[in-house]
Amino acid sequence: MPSFKIIITACLAVAIFSCKTPSTLPHTKHGGIKFIKNEGSAITLTTQHYNSQLNDAIASAEINLIENLLYTGVPNSNHEKPLIRDKGYALDCCALVLDEFIYKGGYKEYLMESNVLNKSFSNSLHWVEIEATFNMDGIRLFLENKNVIRKFGL
Repeated sequence: MPSFKIIITACLAVAIFSCKTPSTLPHTKHGGIKFIKNEGSAITLTTQHYNSQLNDAIASAEINLIENLLYTGVPNSNHEKPLIRDKGYALDCCALVLDEFIYKGGYKEYLMESNVLNKSFSNSLHWVEIEATFNMDGIRLFLENKNVIRKFGL
């Protein structure tokens, strides 16, 4: 039978490690975007996302939108087709550029506006719904200049 000291030590260890501050969850893509409007070269979309920190939930939502613009397209908009038609090729040739652009915040240069529409906190997670507007001409030009996509008409 284990000694009383071992049981107490194990219980204390579990209590201490279970009370630590939650770390940021890795980004997960889950679609769920909604087209709002096109104005010139700008597109406005909404999405929902969650994370352990509010700012990370907002960033994950923005990343979800940019991934959809790049790889999936947006139904019922001027951008139904994705900017990157061949994701596999783009990731093979330009992984560092895309990583910097998508996951390290490079897209923010082309993010014209981002607003939190709704937010809540439950079970240690922040849930947000955002509306964001992107400059599609700017994104397209960036991708062309980095040789991720071919220039229009070539």
